[in-house]
Amino acid sequence: MTLQSHLSDPLYFSASVGVDCPLCSGGVFRAVITLLIIDHHESIRRALAQRLSRVPGIQVAGVAGSSEEGIAQARTVHPDVVLLELKLHDGRGLDVLRAIRAENPAIRVIILTSYLDDFERQVALKAGAEQYLLKDIDSKRLSSVILGRNLAAS
Repeated sequence: MTLQSHLSDPLYFSASVGVDCPLCSGGVFRAVITLLIIDHHESIRRALAQRLSRVPGIQVAGVAGSSEEGIAQARTVHPDVVLLELKLHDGRGLDVLRAIRAENPAIRVIILTSYLDDFERQVALKAGAEQYLLKDIDSKRLSSVILGRNLAAS
């Protein structure tokens, strides 16, 4: 079995995370979560990418500033997780969520927004968002959610 074939085998993948693996670098297989950040504020995208790229197990695979760019990046980089601000300038954040989930239901979408909107939260969770979080979340909690260590809907 080659490294590439066992990385694509879901049974081997789930069984081998964090265990000895003669095919893996250093002898231990460690999963890396690829992340796409979609937010219309460049400073937010930059800060999130910088903050999260330092977390072991998270690789920032792309950033996007608009709905069209976000959907295109999701198609190109095939992230494991998308951090999505629903309140994009073009007002199409929910469309982005629906498009990503329709094209690849395996992608986990986490809403990261500036302020709570209960109606928006309910619609987003119903449309397939895994979580609805506020941007004032601390790095440790956000990293845990991205890494799948805290999957209860907020």
